[in-house]
Amino acid sequence: MKRVLSILTIVSVIAFACSAQAYDDADWADALVADRPDVAESSRTVGKFKLQLEPSFQFSQDRENNVTTRFYGFPTLLRFGVIDPVELRLDSSIYQIRTRSNTNYDKGPSDFTFGLKWNFLDYGPKGIPSMAVVVSCLFPTGKDDFSENAYVPTFRLIADWELPVNLSFGVNLGVDVPGRDAAGDKYAQFLYAASLGYAFHGTNDRLKIYIEVTGESPLKSNKADLRALGTGVMFLITPDVQVDTFIRAGITKHSPDWIAGVGGVFRFV
Repeated sequence: MKRVLSILTIVSVIAFACSAQAYDDADWADALVADRPDVAESSRTVGKFKLQLEPSFQFSQDRENNVTTRFYGFPTLLRFGVIDPVELRLDSSIYQIRTRSNTNYDKGPSDFTFGLKWNFLDYGPKGIPSMAVVVSCLFPTGKDDFSENAYVPTFRLIADWELPVNLSFGVNLGVDVPGRDAAGDKYAQFLYAASLGYAFHGTNDRLKIYIEVTGESPLKSNKADLRALGTGVMFLITPDVQVDTFIRAGITKHSPDWIAGVGGVFRFV
């Protein structure tokens, strides 16, 4: 992971130097807006007839009862604009690998999710945010150990604010109904994420950092909450290409101890 992050940093620095004079302010003003690496997704859509690919590599680790479980996956989101405020979305971790204390090894394909985002309100005066809804459904196409083994509908409401001094703030609120848990119970979950971002002055908003809090709260008593704190960095190499990295730490007993990843975004116009 350290080597990957070092390579990403070097590539970003070189790209920044090489592309500094290649685009004008108008190009950067129309740069892509990604739904990664933070959990709190953007309210913005990709635009009519535009295609945006957001692949990544992700690693998580959790230790419980003296057993260390690690997951490796490739979360990837494909977005296509039908009209300017509406996009179709296809999302999957594609393929996952799981190890337990370096002795138990398993692997297999993941489920995929199909959805739609509608950016129904644009930024307005006096603090009016940009807002969107995302409606999606997970299809249980993965291997049993890497699948919900049930159709999972999800609804999310998204709001973004542009703040002074290059700050931004985003909130996602939603609900889903995952498959039955190990005890055989089925219940809805309240989903939430809030992210505070900062775009460095003088970079045409190309270099951004953020901090966020995320969580899943079962709407049933005696079920464990999952919560995490995270941070990450995003860098636009060109108006149509982004590289990024993130790390999140679990802050409740049943949350993964930590999750980290690197990824990219590619817009085709």
